Amino acid sequence: MKRMRKTVLVMMGMGLISSIAHAESETHPCQSASDEKSMYDCLQQELKQAEAKLNDVYDRLETRYKEDASELMDNPSQADYLAKAQDAWHQYRQTSCDFETYESRTGTGFGSIYTACLLEKTQQRTNYLQWFVDNP
Repeated sequence: MKRMRKTVLVMMGMGLISSIAHAESETHPCQSASDEKSMYDCLQQELKQAEAKLNDVYDRLETRYKEDASELMDNPSQADYLAKAQDAWHQYRQTSCDFETYESRTGTGFGSIYTACLLEKTQQRTNYLQWFVDNP
């Protein structure tokens, strides 16, 4: 039974990777990975790029909200709440991926499955914050 659940989770993880690849473009760089190590390395690179994009979007919001905060004096600013929300989101991302990938933690594909989870959540957070950048 456990073996079957692990197999299902690995297949779900590969489906997640495939859906990420399809969502971004038809020629996603990780589609050509031929083994677990190359898939993991590729996903790590994609995660690094996604985190850089998230940081860029976050920095733009933070700058805007800090400029708006100059007249608030002692009250918490929107920038303060953004920072608290981002800290909470980081904890959520970590814990959620720990939960979602728990069954696969002893398998050979765990690194890729876990990284794919982090990548998906990072891209979702970037899209969410981008909405605030686009709609001041």
